[in-house]
Amino acid sequence: MSAVPNAFENVKAVILSAHKGTTSKEKVDFYNSWAENYDQDVAVLDYRAPRLAANSISSHFRGDREAAVLLDVACGTGLVARQLKNHGFGHFVGIDGSEAMLEVARESGLYQDLKQFLLGEEPLPVQWENAFDVVVIVGALSVGQVPVCVVRDLCKSTKPELPVNLSMFLDCGRKLEKTHPCTGRTCKVHAERAQAGTNQGSSSCSVTVLITEQLCSQL
Repeated sequence: MSAVPNAFENVKAVILSAHKGTTSKEKVDFYNSWAENYDQDVAVLDYRAPRLAANSISSHFRGDREAAVLLDVACGTGLVARQLKNHGFGHFVGIDGSEAMLEVARESGLYQDLKQFLLGEEPLPVQWENAFDVVVIVGALSVGQVPVCVVRDLCKSTKPELPVNLSMFLDCGRKLEKTHPCTGRTCKVHAERAQAGTNQGSSSCSVTVLITEQLCSQL
């Protein structure tokens, strides 16, 4: 995708182009074309969301990690699974809309099962209800990507009283002052830089949310 994959400006342009497509096919085609360079491109941006999400899950999970089955939603090339593997988890099921992304994830050898379909347009398999010890979606729950309405299905796929982990943006550690259309939060520094059209550094802000069964019932 990028003429110079390690150049920040080129990577930023690639990411911005992801939001130009309006149809599902255009989105999938974009990610299919990006799969080969995806990992090296997001590394340029210091993309920490997979690590932050894995740390959050690790700090809250109290069960048998070796036996736990995790559903990695919008798994992409497998960045989240790689981080969770470092925390002792080893049984992953991944889903994504891009077959090319899934192929990279398949080559990692981390996943026991990988499926291609579009959340929000296709329901999760009925047999997945109450099937997973952890459900995680990182960096995809936003307007134009995976719609927020799928959270209900993700809750249903999680075993009772276990959390769904939603990590949407990177945590810059700044005070949250402005409003972001997805999470409702962003920090003053990133908001000011965005207005000035300057480099925002590692990326946007992040909120990691753990949703319990009780909260799921209120969605």
